[in-house]
Amino acid sequence: MRDKYPLLATAFVQAAVQLIVFMHAGESKDKASIYTNVYFGVFIALITVLGTLLIMIWDM
Repeated sequence: MRDKYPLLATAFVQAAVQLIVFMHAGESKDKASIYTNVYFGVFIALITVLGTLLIMIWDM
């Protein structure tokens, strides 16, 4: 598991760079809409991961 920490760290760095550079997070006047979309995307990703774990690992 310790071998995966650098991979996770670089994944979060990549996500931050993409938010700032490609989605121009923080550059528009309506900052709330961009951050709301980011929070919604994180929520959907968590639901997907937890649902997959629920079905595949915990046999529900």
